[in-house]
Amino acid sequence: ADAEALGPIHRALEARRAAAHVRLRDALDGTGRTRWLAQWRAAIDAPPPIPGRRPRDARRRAGKVVADRLEQAHRRVLRDGRRLTPTAPAEAYHELRKDVKRLRATVDGFGSLAAPPHRRAYVARLKPIQDHLGRLQDTAVQRAEFDGFLRDPGDPGDPGDPGDPPDTTRVALANVVATLDARHDELIASFAGVFGRFDRGGTQRALDRVLDDLRR
Repeated sequence: ADAEALGPIHRALEARRAAAHVRLRDALDGTGRTRWLAQWRAAIDAPPPIPGRRPRDARRRAGKVVADRLEQAHRRVLRDGRRLTPTAPAEAYHELRKDVKRLRATVDGFGSLAAPPHRRAYVARLKPIQDHLGRLQDTAVQRAEFDGFLRDPGDPGDPGDPGDPPDTTRVALANVVATLDARHDELIASFAGVFGRFDRGGTQRALDRVLDDLRR
């Protein structure tokens, strides 16, 4: 019954998704990506810089540069994660999620410079906290989206807005919001445990092995 009552909301979400894809395509077209790619290829094919005028990091091995960045990113995640409490604003969890994603991207992007077992061991410890924060962010975004339908039904002439939904849809939507609230509270409550399992000596030892590989 709830699934049937939520039909107008489902159709509105599908229309919003289609419109978002159009906006994304137009935005990418507007960045001049062809010109950007040409500039990138020109930079790659350019002759080496004049000796003595290279940037500081250009004198260092790539692995050592990546190791320093990776170590800094790891410390930032530990620092910010330790500060989070159940009463912290949602934005603080979202910022930590972005920091974790940057950390993971650094490992994945330059992982070939480290031994695969070492890289996999560190990622295995990082992934649970990344997944947990991802679910937390998804729940927050979904909750805000559905709450928006309840507060501002929008224009019934716009396929992305369901207009003023009937009572059955409002009740079903309120049930969804209540479910998302409960899920969000559960994720917040369990965050400390998930982060605590990441913030352990085993994680640091796994990271140290990756750093040693990169700096070798």
